Amino acid sequence: MRYGGVTLFACWLAALAVGCSPATFVRQSMDGGGIGTGGSDQNGESGGSDGFPGTGGSFVSTGGAGETGGAGSGGKSGTGGTGTGATGGSIVPGTGGNTAAGGSSSGGSATGGASPTGGATGTGGSGGLAATGGNNTGGAATGGAAVGGGGASGGSTGTGGATSTGGATAPAGALLYYPFNETSGSSVADQSGGAHNGTVAGGGTFSAGMLKNALTLDGSTGYVTVPAGILDTTKDLSIAFWIKVKTDTQWQRVLDFGKSSTTGYMFITTHPGPTSTNIRFAISKTTNAAEQTVEGTPLGTGTWKHIVLVLSSAGGVFYVDGVKGTANAALTLRPSDLGATTNNWIGRSQYTADPYFAGQIDELSIYGRALTDAEVSTLRALR
Repeated sequence: MRYGGVTLFACWLAALAVGCSPATFVRQSMDGGGIGTGGSDQNGESGGSDGFPGTGGSFVSTGGAGETGGAGSGGKSGTGGTGTGATGGSIVPGTGGNTAAGGSSSGGSATGGASPTGGATGTGGSGGLAATGGNNTGGAATGGAAVGGGGASGGSTGTGGATSTGGATAPAGALLYYPFNETSGSSVADQSGGAHNGTVAGGGTFSAGMLKNALTLDGSTGYVTVPAGILDTTKDLSIAFWIKVKTDTQWQRVLDFGKSSTTGYMFITTHPGPTSTNIRFAISKTTNAAEQTVEGTPLGTGTWKHIVLVLSSAGGVFYVDGVKGTANAALTLRPSDLGATTNNWIGRSQYTADPYFAGQIDELSIYGRALTDAEVSTLRALR
């Protein structure tokens, strides 16, 4: 019979060695743990599996500590309930106003919804689309209110729509631009950036014109002096203006830039003598005998007309109310051929016998290049 891998006989021998009964030894061995493995003998051999003690070594090991009982299994963890937070109101960004032709466009405003748990931030309305010829206003946004939850951030401010440019834009690069929007006084402001301001003399005034105010000349003493040196080096040329003739007088000048009637000039007249009622441009390095000319259609009286004269490599040509006339390819003289002109006048001639202009002139611009057909149309659309 064996107990714990040790024979009863071995237990009896061990009990005698320690001075107790075999029964007590066995009980103490059971209470204290299992019998230790026998030590090695004097020859270094390990004890057998039955626990016979080796000679010269200890034959009883101290019992190991009893096995600690396992902890009882805890109860199942309860599953926490799932809480669903209240969802803040939905935010709808305002939609910008539609593009209005020539009008103003207002951006829509967005209001953030109420948010019990700190609702989403309201998004600002987008600014209205840019309106042609008008302005637009960006929409504002209001953030949703927070009730009992985390505070909702205020909605972001709507981005203002791009400001549109009113109407068409004049061609760039004017050497001189007189809009004639003054109401009184003797000075005419050059809006080209060149600071070539003009001076009104005699019976020259300002009154309602084609676009805002216009220069009004009385046909007897009124004219405007333009600073010298503006066209001294100009080759290609474009001159544009609105005009309303009051009295159709032969040889009256819209403008005349030169030195004198015998040393060089160029001019535009609304009525070139008894044989023609067409508008005419003429240029000469000396007298009228050497003039090179080009004509457009008659202007009549009492009606606003848009005029553009263009000198280019193709010669000279008039546009009257956007309609291109017949070019004169033989017109080869240019402003630079005249040198420095000192008598630069609007409404007055180099010839003292010629009448002053009677009527109105508006939006005069001079370019040191040839305007294209499209640019001529754009200038006429600025009204």
